[in-house]
Amino acid sequence: MEYFSETWLSLSWSPWIPFTADKHTFREIPKAPGLYRIRPTGKDFLMYIGETRRTVHERVNELRQTLNRSELMP
Repeated sequence: MEYFSETWLSLSWSPWIPFTADKHTFREIPKAPGLYRIRPTGKDFLMYIGETRRTVHERVNELRQTLNRSELMP
């Protein structure tokens, strides 16, 4: 899928990093504001495209922590 490319829409995207990645790998997420893409692991579609004025690392980490809170999940 071209929307999985690291140069999709002539933008420079970081490598895909799963929410379940270890802390060392998760630190590779950019520490600058920007766009981010979310896809389910092993699936061939995008679930979400977002923009943040905070760092992408902070925003994606917040999403990861929210998913880990069992009281929020059905």
